[in-house]
Amino acid sequence: MVFVGRARETARIMAELFSGRNVTVVGSCGIGRTSLVRHAAEVMGEDWRFHFVDFSQAPAEIWLDLAGMIEPRKAGTSGRGRVRSRSARAHVLKAEPRDARRHVLVLDNVGTVTAPRLRLVDRLLLAGRFTLIVVADSQIGEANLLLLRGALYPVALLELSRLPRRACREYFETVARRLGLTWGEGEVAGLAQASGGFPLMMAEAARRAQLRATVRGSGASQPAAGDATQRAPAAASAPGK
Repeated sequence: MVFVGRARETARIMAELFSGRNVTVVGSCGIGRTSLVRHAAEVMGEDWRFHFVDFSQAPAEIWLDLAGMIEPRKAGTSGRGRVRSRSARAHVLKAEPRDARRHVLVLDNVGTVTAPRLRLVDRLLLAGRFTLIVVADSQIGEANLLLLRGALYPVALLELSRLPRRACREYFETVARRLGLTWGEGEVAGLAQASGGFPLMMAEAARRAQLRATVRGSGASQPAAGDATQRAPAAASAPGK
C-alpha cells in the first residue's frame, strides 16, 4: 500500500492521542481524512486498537455497530430494534474491556450535528473507554464544528489541505514501479497536475492510466487487468480518501 505525504499530520495525531486528547480531522471530500487516520492507526502498532464507525447512521445503529466491534456476541439479541440498541449501548459503556490496549474510536463521515449525536459523544467520553477521532467534512459549517469541538474538549483540530505536487509525483512514481508500468517523467508530471493534490482523484487517475496502459499492451511485465484494477485503487486509497 502506498502512502505519501502527511508525515507532519500523522505525527500530530499520534502525539495528541498519546497525550489523551481527542482529535477532529476536517477537510473536503477526497482530501484523505479517513486514509490519514488509518495510516496513523497502522503506524501506532498493536498497543492501540482503532474502531471505525460510520457516524452518518442513526445513533441506534451506531451503538449496535460499536457493540459488534467490541464483542460481537454482546451486540444484543432481541428482535426489537430499540431493545437491541439499548443493550448494545449498555455493553459499550459498561462492559469491562478484555484487553489492555488503548482504544480509539473513529467517528467517520460526520455531517449533520444533532442533539442525539452529541449525547452519544457525551456518553462515550463519560464512559472513559475511548479517545475519539472525529472525521468531518469541511462543509459541516463553523457552528456545527464548534458544537463538536465543545463536546470533545479537550480536542485538537487538524485541517487537511491538498497534497503538494512533489508528494503527488512520488505517489505516481511508486504506483508505476510497483505495478510495472512504463510511465515517463512527462506522464507522471501530468497525472500529478491533473489530480490537483486530492488523493481520491489520484487513485482514480492511477486506475485509469493503468487501464489505458494495459489496453495498449505497453509492457509484458504488467499485471493482468483484473489484478491491476484492484491493486491500483488500493494503493491510491492510502494517501487519502
